[in-house]
Amino acid sequence: MTGMRMAAPLLALRLGHSAVMVGALLALFALTQVFLALPSGRFADQHGLKRSVMLSVLASSVGAVIAAIWPVFQVLCVSALLCGGATGVAIIALQRHVGRVSRDVDELRLSYSWLAIGPAISNFVGPLAAGVLIDLSGFTSAFAMLAMLPWLAWFAVRHEVHMTGSEVASTGTVKRAWDLLAEPGFRRLLTVNWFLSASWDMHTFLVPLLGHARGISASAIGAILGSFALCAAVIRVLLPWLVKRWQEWQVISLAMWITCLLLAVYPFTETAWDQIGKGRGWGCD
Repeated sequence: MTGMRMAAPLLALRLGHSAVMVGALLALFALTQVFLALPSGRFADQHGLKRSVMLSVLASSVGAVIAAIWPVFQVLCVSALLCGGATGVAIIALQRHVGRVSRDVDELRLSYSWLAIGPAISNFVGPLAAGVLIDLSGFTSAFAMLAMLPWLAWFAVRHEVHMTGSEVASTGTVKRAWDLLAEPGFRRLLTVNWFLSASWDMHTFLVPLLGHARGISASAIGAILGSFALCAAVIRVLLPWLVKRWQEWQVISLAMWITCLLLAVYPFTETAWDQIGKGRGWGCD
């Protein structure tokens, strides 16, 4: 999905579509996740990890293949819906599975720490590989390569077994997802996450847009997004060390102020190296 999120907007720009249309295309990657989040969680509870991942692999592969065969804006929109929704379903199933297989609290923390590094690595590999292939042999080859990547995920989970777990709290009542909204702390956390995620996605949208406007190659645009993801991975590794010395609100506040500063100077960058430098700083999300 990360490779598609770089390649599809860049192709749309080269086809002559406006920034508004490209922004709408990028938004479609998240649209299906909004509607599939709760149903996919229930599906994972009933059918486990493998079936969720298999359906996600099929959907995301089809999304990339149709983009390779029919590289037009309307098909790119369908690809965005398929790839975005598939990734959301797979991540929810994977997070559920990790929680089930962890034997204690310490193992749970360690597992989720490794799980958080995974998307950062994907954000590095996907855009960079897609950008290099675009420059070497065109968008069709890039989309074809991206269609094969999801099958590596299936290869990794093909032997996993369905892990069941109790959905009933100690009070004997069934907890609903919407009950979480009654918690003030959860609502505040959700609001912060909304704004930070929106800022992250804005960066993903602006880099291809500015790169296209300044004549930067697809490989360089992929490298910019890759450097951003690489530094995000480093920060996630260092995060346990940071929170031992600072309080959580201090870490989040510092990250938000740095993000505001760097996004403010982003439009004044002219070369790929300038933007890579900003991406490295912004990786401290």
